[in-house]
Amino acid sequence: RASTPRRTHSSAPTATATTTPPVAASEEAGENAGEAEDPTVAVHVRDFDGVRAKAEGAMMAEAVDEAAAGNAAATEGGASAATRAVYAGDRFKGRKERLATLDAIATPVVMSATFTFKNTAQCVMYNSGEYPSFEYGRYGNPTTRAAELKIAALDRAEDAVVSASGMNSVTTMMLALVPAGGHIITTTDCYRRTRQFVATVLPKMGIRMSVIDPADTAALEAAIASHNGADLYFSESPTNPLIRLVDVPAVVAICRKHSVLTCIDTTFTTPINYTPVTRGVDLVLHSGTKYLAGHNDVLCGALAGRADLIAKIRALQGVLGGVVDPHAAYLLLRGLKTLHLRVAQHNANATALAKFLSTHPKIAKVHHPSLHSHPDRAVAPAEYA
Repeated sequence: RASTPRRTHSSAPTATATTTPPVAASEEAGENAGEAEDPTVAVHVRDFDGVRAKAEGAMMAEAVDEAAAGNAAATEGGASAATRAVYAGDRFKGRKERLATLDAIATPVVMSATFTFKNTAQCVMYNSGEYPSFEYGRYGNPTTRAAELKIAALDRAEDAVVSASGMNSVTTMMLALVPAGGHIITTTDCYRRTRQFVATVLPKMGIRMSVIDPADTAALEAAIASHNGADLYFSESPTNPLIRLVDVPAVVAICRKHSVLTCIDTTFTTPINYTPVTRGVDLVLHSGTKYLAGHNDVLCGALAGRADLIAKIRALQGVLGGVVDPHAAYLLLRGLKTLHLRVAQHNANATALAKFLSTHPKIAKVHHPSLHSHPDRAVAPAEYA
């Protein structure tokens, strides 16, 4: 998908548009040098290396100079009030504004839905992976990307993708990774909307579900064997709402033996308390609405893990459209900066509350892994901070 290059206010000639897609033209020229029949395509191909060298070399300084000149053209006496209202100031970024954006401590909120390219060669480079930039908000955004990189770093993962909600993350992940007629294994204590999706929507594609106790690794082996394999093991850990814990290393060992993907929802622990990727899990999921953003003013979800799996999920998210708003991504970034402080206090508060309530005469049972009465207490010291 190629965005239309912007018009400029300078008198320099613009690139000639051709009916042949630039990527196809350059690939064809690489295989059959000098054989292009369309003269406009031939001119474009001959000039491509020079334009690319300029873009890779002095592009920044040259773009700044051209932007400053363009901004002047938009505000000079000949420019109409309409032109000034649309283009002056923000379309052409001069040296000070551009450098201030790069030097800002806080990541800027980039609200643009569409991004443009300086010329056709830059568009070609973007589509071939040689020019790292953005094209359309559904496929990526600079503010959102900053949040994804931060989450990937916290989870010790290769990559991450942020979406509009935790449910959007889990549903897109399952649709991207589980084929029609596939098999998902999940656990008895599971967020009800996730269970609802697996039980009522995925069967329409012939996808089967097995449900096991979070601590029952023998049942995991049996579920894989009884269905001649599985495509995905998915569980929260701790689970919602009973705070059950999964023996992640044991689950990973079984799933790897049978080539089953693993995804652990660590919304309740956050990467501060637990990083399943370091235990061999393929993907981790977060409802960023809770602790990651942390201020009750953001809806978002995130997945982190293997880069090849994240790429598949990101591609489907671009089709389904469940992307996070850039301003929400900025609020997520803001929340992540204090995550370690907040989680440490959450841990202390929850432990103190659990101990107090566990001896209260009006409380029948408390579910918290710090208590010796917890059914998965043996797993907690080894796996969780």
